[in-house]
Amino acid sequence: MKRRPIVGWAAVLVVQVALCPGVGATPPAPEVAGYYGEFEAAVRAADDSWQKVQRGLEIAYVDRLRQLMYSLQYAGRLRDLLSVYDEYHRFQTKRQLPTPTPAMEPPELRILAEEHVKALRTAEYSNHVAVARAAAVYLQSIAILRRSLAERSDPDVLLQLDAERDRLLTNPRIRIAVASAAAGIVIPTNFVVAADASAEQTPNERLLRLYRLGNEDAASLMGYAIEVGMIEDTSRLRETKSEYSRSRSESRSGTVAYRFRVTISGRNSEVPAGSRVIAEYFSRSMTDGEKKYHSSEQSLLPWIGRGESHTVEFNGISLYRAETLTVASRGSGRSFSGEEFHGIIVSLLDPEGRILVQRFHPQTLSKDVTPTPGRR
Repeated sequence: MKRRPIVGWAAVLVVQVALCPGVGATPPAPEVAGYYGEFEAAVRAADDSWQKVQRGLEIAYVDRLRQLMYSLQYAGRLRDLLSVYDEYHRFQTKRQLPTPTPAMEPPELRILAEEHVKALRTAEYSNHVAVARAAAVYLQSIAILRRSLAERSDPDVLLQLDAERDRLLTNPRIRIAVASAAAGIVIPTNFVVAADASAEQTPNERLLRLYRLGNEDAASLMGYAIEVGMIEDTSRLRETKSEYSRSRSESRSGTVAYRFRVTISGRNSEVPAGSRVIAEYFSRSMTDGEKKYHSSEQSLLPWIGRGESHTVEFNGISLYRAETLTVASRGSGRSFSGEEFHGIIVSLLDPEGRILVQRFHPQTLSKDVTPTPGRR
């Protein structure tokens, strides 16, 4: 059987891009051109990822329907086979979402339909979160720019900045995205958008040495691979120096951002479309060294074939720290406060929520690995 070209959701994406504020338009003032470009790029990246995931989910749904037909045919379940065939033909022809109900027969078909709808709504939710986040950053940048220009700029420029703000706040696409992100019905935790699989390691990225549990089965060990790169951004640390008659002090304080790139590879197994990768972050006190769970993020994945890889850009965490060195005539000493990055647990789950593989760094996090990642 030949696969039909997927056009239904692509058309939806074109409508979304057209509705997106700013995309394909000219910013109202030169002062916001840079921020506008970043906002436009973020929305386009979110929509591109949304389209890729939709295509993968459609292909996976068709393949699973085909496999179910073969199973029912082999079992001689003609009535159930007719129901699945009708759904297969309907979806191939119209490319419309199924409408699973408790009365849908056979039960295997209802489960497939429910899983497809859930995975697609999850992808839609992640797109809304990304668009809402991009709009929030853009609006914040406009507010900071307006404050800096308030005393020395032409009043017309300030009015243009206000008009750009109002344009976003009244845009239907932005309002829908914000409402969906705030509701959090599909995924209650943080959700990020998967990046292009062609992403390469950056110069400042450090690959983390990952560990696994000793009871992991051979199928998981040989089926999948996970690689985690970390970028530590210390650009927001500020240094201050003070000198007195008998002593001097030097201090560094501020927020350190830790961003992560997680690469999922299919070795001897495929990663089904609609699978998820969850990253759980742990921090450590710089005062007493106490470890604690910080937060988690997750991303929906497209289909990943054997020998293929897919990279996810995670926002990571930001932690405040302060370090002070005091030098006096009677000696010197250092004091620390705040938190620093301790470790990460990465879990790969299939569309049904079953764990395919888990990796962690450092080795001391083995006792913190749970069968329900992201639900601490």
